[in-house]
Amino acid sequence: MLGLFFTIDSLLVCAFTSMAQCRVKDGGVVYISEFIMLCKQGAHTWLLPWVCVAAFTALMFVQMGWMYGVARAWYAASIDAVHTTNDSAAWWAKLFWTFAATAVAGLVLIVLFDWRGGSATENSAHHTGVAMLATGTFIAMQMIWAALRAGDNNLRLRGNLAAQVPWYSWVECDVVFVVLLGLFLLTAQLNIHMAVGAFFEFGAFVLLLAQTTWLFVLCAERDGSRISAELQTLAEATSPERPAKGNVLWALLCAYCVEALIVILFVL
Repeated sequence: MLGLFFTIDSLLVCAFTSMAQCRVKDGGVVYISEFIMLCKQGAHTWLLPWVCVAAFTALMFVQMGWMYGVARAWYAASIDAVHTTNDSAAWWAKLFWTFAATAVAGLVLIVLFDWRGGSATENSAHHTGVAMLATGTFIAMQMIWAALRAGDNNLRLRGNLAAQVPWYSWVECDVVFVVLLGLFLLTAQLNIHMAVGAFFEFGAFVLLLAQTTWLFVLCAERDGSRISAELQTLAEATSPERPAKGNVLWALLCAYCVEALIVILFVL
């Protein structure tokens, strides 16, 4: 399972960074949407944006779907409930899958419709896709985090002093993401400081991936099954003297950074 999820994330990172070869000829800084548009026009790169869509779909429906299941099971266990006594669990699940589907549909709109050069309707569809992608992914992550946090709080109220899911540091990352996204949208809407806007956009994307990985590690810690054992094995291999699962987060993030760097060096 750990290998499967790592493969999904790696595919998304590699496919995303591979689009760097679809840059403008003058070497100027461009938005991610520009890379997508240029790759679609290439004879050998047109498939890259759709590989990103496939990898992101797997991330939302396979990896984050598993994460949501773990989070809800953790919360149910914290109140000694195998199944909740009402329809709230089913309602929350439908809400989660709705936001996951919204995020995927948003990326599809981004790839299908260019952000410039088309009709007003096509440009609007692209911008709508950006909003759907950001909103769907962000809220789906918050639902997983909230379920883990609520489960931890219940256990601590019952005398379990195990470490809790982070609060302040997680909220700080959320705030930074919202600020980066807002600044990107502002500069893009006003059509000013394109290089700065692109920096904000890439920063928001990287932070979103980092938070997803962080959330995955938190879920794996509470899974109590095969993937938890796999995570512990990786933690011991990463830091034999101090086998903490937190080290796995940095190991995964470093691996993604190395993958992205190798791909960029190869395609440029």
